[in-house]
Parts: sequence; C-alpha cells; structure tokens
Amino acid sequence: VMPADSHKEISYPVFKIGSSQELKLGNVVYLLGSPGLIGINVRLGTISALNKHFDMEALSVLLGEIDKWVQGLTIGLSLSVVGGDSGSPVVALRDGKPELVGLLNMSVMNFSTMLSLDEIIEKIKEASGIDLRLQNKVNLKKMKNKGGPK
Repeated sequence: VMPADSHKEISYPVFKIGSSQELKLGNVVYLLGSPGLIGINVRLGTISALNKHFDMEALSVLLGEIDKWVQGLTIGLSLSVVGGDSGSPVVALRDGKPELVGLLNMSVMNFSTMLSLDEIIEKIKEASGIDLRLQNKVNLKKMKNKGGPK
C-alpha cells in the first residue's frame, strides 16, 4: 500500500483520437503505463487479438477476482504489463504520428487486453451527449494555433 502523501499526478501528452476499428493483427502499439506512479513508462507491443467479447465472469471466477475488469469489446495485446498500468493509454502510429486507440483493461497469464477506444467514445456519447472526437479536434486546433503539438 502506498502512503497517502505519495500520490503524484502524471501528465500524459495530448494525442489525436484514433480508431481502434482500423487496427490489424500485428500492428505495433505503445503502452504509456505508470507503474507505481513513478512516471510514464513506454512499452512496445503488438495487436494479438481483435474485437473479442471475453467471458469476464468465467475468467474472474477462475482467478478468484469477481467483478475486477471492465466489460466490453476488447483487443488483445502482446506486451508486458505491471501493477499500476490499468487504464493507461495505448497508442498506435499513423503516418508517423501517435494516435490514442485504447485504454489498457487487464492482464491475465501473460495475455493483456485494451478496451476499444471507439466503444469507449460511443458509451460516453450515449451517456452524456458529448462527442469526444469533435472535442479532440477543437482542442488540437487550439494547441496548434498556440504553437503546441502538431
């Protein structure tokens, strides 16, 4: 257990929102984890399974960790995951520029998954009416006009 005063805010770079639907098996991705809140730790991996609806209840019972993981469309990753990485951004490159494509969900027996960014965005839009893709375009344009990331 970490001491209460050990919390450290981690600032991630701003990325264009990509589409996890465009990913293919073998695509290279980067996990921007923050194990133990020591700062951003970048790890390289590949897409190893696409658009899977895993039986999370069966997995949870098998491992004795009922209701630990987020339900939904998941994408398999082959990369190393450590404690503190859950919910971390997963980024892919398009034309040499990074795009956010998912959020790390879980890792079981050397198999990791991320939540589909497209599904996350759709669920947020259904619940709040906010379209994160439009908001991301506005924010990136403002940053570009101020001389920020291109």
